[in-house]
Amino acid sequence: MQNSLKRWGSCAGLLVFITVISGVLLLSHQFGWSDNQVNEKKLTELRHKKQSDYWVVFRKTGCPDCAKVQLLVSEQLLKNQMKSNQRKTKVVVIDVKPYEAHHYINEFGLTQVPTFIQVKGGREVYRYEGTNPADIKQMFAN
Repeated sequence: MQNSLKRWGSCAGLLVFITVISGVLLLSHQFGWSDNQVNEKKLTELRHKKQSDYWVVFRKTGCPDCAKVQLLVSEQLLKNQMKSNQRKTKVVVIDVKPYEAHHYINEFGLTQVPTFIQVKGGREVYRYEGTNPADIKQMFAN
């Protein structure tokens, strides 16, 4: 009987682990954490629309701090989308590790990653560099 319970417990634990990993991958893909080429095009389009409001998140592949905030940001954005009275938050995620993306470092004056920049009406109105969960939740709660 105990062996049977241990097996079921192990299976349940594995199922929970697989579900969490799947959720992380789904959220990451949904909010653009993976395709730099598409995101750079999206950023260019938004920058040409001067009245557009959006966030730019700069990250770097292999950055442990960036990985730390990825799920937190994705979860907060998903919560925002589920609120019926709140419009969808536009977020563009740019990976500055590839050589082709290095120009963003100077262009946006980046000194560290992750960096979050809020743009309203074509102007930067807020910048945050860091990983504090409370600060990040507050940024995307508004």
